[in-house]
Amino acid sequence: MINSRLPRKRKLGFIAGLLVFVQLVVSFGGVHAAEESAVGPDTILIHQVYGGGGKSDTPISHSFIELYNPTEAPISLEGWKIEYSSLRSAGNPGTTAGEWVALELSGIIPSHASYLIRGAAETTSVSLLQMDSFDLDWTGRYIDNDQYNVRLVNGSGGVVDQVTVKEAGKDGVEGQVIPSISKQKSIRRINFNDTNQNNTDFEVLEYKSQTPEFIALHRPRSLADGAWGLTAPTEPTPNPVPNPAPTPQIPAVPAVGGEPAVPGGLSYWGSFFTGSQNEDGGAAEIVKYNPDNGNMYLVNGNAQTIDIISLGDWSAGSASFSLKKQVSLSSMIPGFTFGDVTSVDIHTGHQLIAVAVQEQDYAKNGAVLLLNYDGDYVTHLEVGVQPDMITFTPDGQYVLTADEGEPRSGYGPGAVDPKGSVSIIDLRDGINSAKAVQVTFEAWDAARAELVNHQVILKKNTLPSVDLEPEYIAVADNSKTAYVTLQEANAVAVLDIGSMKFTSIKGLGFKDHSLPGNELDIHRNGQIEIHNYSVFGAYMPDGAATANIGGVTYLLTPNEGDAREWAEYANIGSTSVSGGSIDTLKNEEHDGLENDKTYILGGRSFSIWNAETLELVYDSGSDFEKITAERYPHQFNVSNDNLTLDHRSSKKGPEPEDIKVLEVEGKVYAFIGLERIGGIMVYDITNPAEAKFFDYMNTRDYSAKIKGDVAPEGLAVIKAADSPTGYPLLLAAHEVSGTVAVYQLHQGYVEPDNDVRPLKLDVQKSTASGMSVYQYSVSQTPGAPVYSSGYDLVVQVYEGADYTTPGLTLIKHVQNGTDMVSEEIRIGQNKKVKIMVVSAVDGENIQVLADAYGVQ
Repeated sequence: MINSRLPRKRKLGFIAGLLVFVQLVVSFGGVHAAEESAVGPDTILIHQVYGGGGKSDTPISHSFIELYNPTEAPISLEGWKIEYSSLRSAGNPGTTAGEWVALELSGIIPSHASYLIRGAAETTSVSLLQMDSFDLDWTGRYIDNDQYNVRLVNGSGGVVDQVTVKEAGKDGVEGQVIPSISKQKSIRRINFNDTNQNNTDFEVLEYKSQTPEFIALHRPRSLADGAWGLTAPTEPTPNPVPNPAPTPQIPAVPAVGGEPAVPGGLSYWGSFFTGSQNEDGGAAEIVKYNPDNGNMYLVNGNAQTIDIISLGDWSAGSASFSLKKQVSLSSMIPGFTFGDVTSVDIHTGHQLIAVAVQEQDYAKNGAVLLLNYDGDYVTHLEVGVQPDMITFTPDGQYVLTADEGEPRSGYGPGAVDPKGSVSIIDLRDGINSAKAVQVTFEAWDAARAELVNHQVILKKNTLPSVDLEPEYIAVADNSKTAYVTLQEANAVAVLDIGSMKFTSIKGLGFKDHSLPGNELDIHRNGQIEIHNYSVFGAYMPDGAATANIGGVTYLLTPNEGDAREWAEYANIGSTSVSGGSIDTLKNEEHDGLENDKTYILGGRSFSIWNAETLELVYDSGSDFEKITAERYPHQFNVSNDNLTLDHRSSKKGPEPEDIKVLEVEGKVYAFIGLERIGGIMVYDITNPAEAKFFDYMNTRDYSAKIKGDVAPEGLAVIKAADSPTGYPLLLAAHEVSGTVAVYQLHQGYVEPDNDVRPLKLDVQKSTASGMSVYQYSVSQTPGAPVYSSGYDLVVQVYEGADYTTPGLTLIKHVQNGTDMVSEEIRIGQNKKVKIMVVSAVDGENIQVLADAYGVQ
């Protein structure tokens, strides 16, 4: 168990490694507080060398050679060169048949800085490290994965440094050679020592399957990283500084395990890095947590996989992220050409993972994959076009997908504008009998004028059935009603799940930014100018969440805004407002807008709506911009790929993306991710009409364009009872930095239940001949102590109006912990069951051996 009562020193080792890891992701290397090494005043060292030999399954994308300047002065590389040779047999890309080949160097290495030479790309498809940052590209030069010589020659022709692996007898060898490496291993100098003894000056590092801390410590560096490692001594300050230092240009990143900024607020518990970044997003998109096994399930858009990541055992005082499995989906559906993997959800009652995947052809139907906890295929179903979001209903009876149906080729001749829909997968008769129904908007085509009157924004001369694009689904806690955001239409559709019909579609109206409390900065001029303007914001929410507070269901929306820009078509243009040009909707392209008003994208806020009436209960107004301006004045309205102050003001500002809700000890909190500037806003919404700002946590590092946690996309909350720390946690997947950040809310502590059931009960329900068929198996829980005593399988059959009293109980005794494989029971379809595995049915100290299935 770990909680805020633990000594802070126990957390700091995790902090140092993981922060560097998530902030500096383009190459490997290390930070060493090393002692002074035995080097001369004008010596550059070969610090680290890696060669994959052109092989597959390498942890690093390219061969590399890292040089280091340990001196107190910059050194010019003009006239210097790197020479390489390898006696490896013919047919290996890294061989030179023993001949030296050379690369001319140039530039200057500052004091205590590294210079990184990138070699040829390996043939690996997925690497732990993508070598995108380097100082010199040795195009086509493979470094062998078994044996080689590398030497550094200065402008006078003298050999400054040399390292040899496995090749005895080469010219200028420094002592005993390094005996062995592989495609998984580099050689790296220990504490910058240079005693001219290769075998003791260097260590062999294995990169495969390493932790974030290891990667952060040992990655190679380039000139872009600046000074590191050996640092010059600092002169003591002769007199104390009389006045405090000015506010720094780059704010500090919150420390891992630090105290929250406000009592009971968020603290940072570290980040997992997927191994890649992407300025365009997609590196880490949607994340969900499985309390049954303590794993995160992450949509890795770059790799097009579902990554299974263990949060680990935090009882030792630090997190221990580890990638357990990367699930490739591309061969799971015969005849289906995979496009994007877009969303994931988990239901512990079914012990299923649901994944939404799109067809490569944007106009074709997508699919839902149902997987077990290990990522193995169970079944798949066809759904609507471009499923972009997936969710189980709370009761597990249905899976819903928001099928966006975007016109990705535009609106020109021959282009297709697919119909948007919500697909409903009915699981009530079991997984094997599951079927999917697509609920479209065709019934609303005849009511187009009515929709426009309700302020639903529609493209002119376009039917609702093709123009409405479901973005996100939030399901009420009764599992009967779903609220579907139609982002570009600035509307919400209400879906009756049982009847599989949309019962209403209502526009959300517009935010009047001329009113007090709705101020914003709309001019990109390098200044923070938050004022009222005569413009109207179309809320256009992306994500959504529901909350039942005081018996009333509320819908919460993060008001991001979105344009339609497909091929040659764009529904936005530039308008001059108060002397500056800003992005606005083209009124002439839409029905539902007034011609004499100026409309901008998004509300730069989150809103709370009465779910039944869709009346606005609360909006956070100008909070997001005012809070970020106060706390990050030099990063105000920067983008997720651009650090220019005020860069996003003329567009959509901070762009709230996703929202999640969590109840803690009678209080209800909303967590909102800001996609552009970064960070998580927290609001106390216990009284929805009087919601109040509570906290803001931002773990982006603004010292580089992409560093730290950049662009939160999907959020997930973990209740205290399911948390490895005993406190509620928030997971935030960041799509640009490729990280998943973990934050802890310091209230509502619950002693973690670390007991692992020794047995595992698997149940699959289906129907046959008018009967419900329950197939069940019992097996040992992987990783748990072996259970070898007898046990009882108990099946209780319930019927009646409330299913509270079993009418029949069946018991089967099993000897010696033996597995039970694929047995079944058949009952009437109007009855329900509960299946349990216990050590005995009577007596004292009865032990529950497996998680139960069925009636609660």
